[in-house]
Amino acid sequence: MKFKFLGVALLSGFILAGCGTSDSTSNTASSTTTESNTMTEDSSMTSMIDTTEHLESVIVSNENNVLVVARVGQGTDMYRLEVDLDKVKMENGNEPATSELIAGLVVNITYSGIIGFSYPAFIPNYSEILVTEETDQATLDAALEAQRSMMATDSSITEE
Repeated sequence: MKFKFLGVALLSGFILAGCGTSDSTSNTASSTTTESNTMTEDSSMTSMIDTTEHLESVIVSNENNVLVVARVGQGTDMYRLEVDLDKVKMENGNEPATSELIAGLVVNITYSGIIGFSYPAFIPNYSEILVTEETDQATLDAALEAQRSMMATDSSITEE
């Protein structure tokens, strides 16, 4: 008798649990579908999302078409990117040359917002580098000092 009661209780529990899971899954699936449909139907929601970032920075170095820049006013926030002359614009309208990208110049970088996890941080996708005629010696000095300090304390970072 005891086993019969236990068997009925277990069977009832499995049936109830199965029903609950089935309804829960189906509700979740329908709400996901509805949410997905809403997102695709409402294009204004997508157009409001802008992942473009702008980085005002100072050139720290330019070697072998690899630019290292520091965020203006924060010499310790450094970034690295490969120079593509098709994406470099001079504020004065002249044709850009890699040799003109010298340490101390202020540049404005427009990029996708994605940054590689390294030191200096790598910017893989940028749409423009706008070179101004301004210089920022204070940020350049802070960046160079931060770089020297970092290399002195971390043996894995080497000067290339």
